[in-house]
Amino acid sequence: MNHENKMSVCGDRRFVVRLVRKDICEYGRNATIFSQGCQEGGIKLSTVNEAGLWRAHIVVDLWKGRGLKMKVREKGFSLIELLIVVAIILIIAAIAIPNLLRSRMAANEASAVGSIRTMNTAAITYSSIYGNGFPPALSAMGTTGTGAVSCTNAQLLDSVVTAGTKSGYNFALRPGTVALTSASSSCSGGYGYSDGYVVTATPITTGTTGQRAFCSDPSGVIRFNSAGTPLYTSPNCTDTTILQ
Repeated sequence: MNHENKMSVCGDRRFVVRLVRKDICEYGRNATIFSQGCQEGGIKLSTVNEAGLWRAHIVVDLWKGRGLKMKVREKGFSLIELLIVVAIILIIAAIAIPNLLRSRMAANEASAVGSIRTMNTAAITYSSIYGNGFPPALSAMGTTGTGAVSCTNAQLLDSVVTAGTKSGYNFALRPGTVALTSASSSCSGGYGYSDGYVVTATPITTGTTGQRAFCSDPSGVIRFNSAGTPLYTSPNCTDTTILQ
């Protein structure tokens, strides 16, 4: 790299200009400084030749005894560029976030349907094993975490569903209307119901954790309500839309 220093004087301000030629061997041209203008605290300088091979850099500012002051040109993003990037990010977020929410609701609804099926199976199994009719509560066929397996703690469901909340949905069991007695039940307490039950799954926040509510009964048919509230008249689920 070949360097050439040249002094430029403008009024009482003096500047040292370093001219750098990119390729002296190929073109052998001299730089031409064709435009200079002074301004407060500095100088505007342009260097051009036919091949565009020269660049000028203001290195030192010697002005009215202020001493040496290095002029450094910092490179960075302009405000317009930053605003464009922010706008692009906001557009992507506006497209992606609703899709993400819909995907999460769909996953929660699929999980709720699976839990309703499991609760149906557990209720039928409970009735077959304990001779106590259909379970009187979710805890009777679920896992309470204490005590031995019995008609009041059958452990046919995991503890999460037994607690009543899973994957954005609340679960419940609504007992029938005809309760068994000590004469008709083999269970010593917590008598079941002979006419059936209804199991429900309701979104914790409709439109956010899920949109549809689900219910089922001993028929095993799962029905849903798009408004987010299950319809039933115990011991029957009365929603008219059947899940395919």
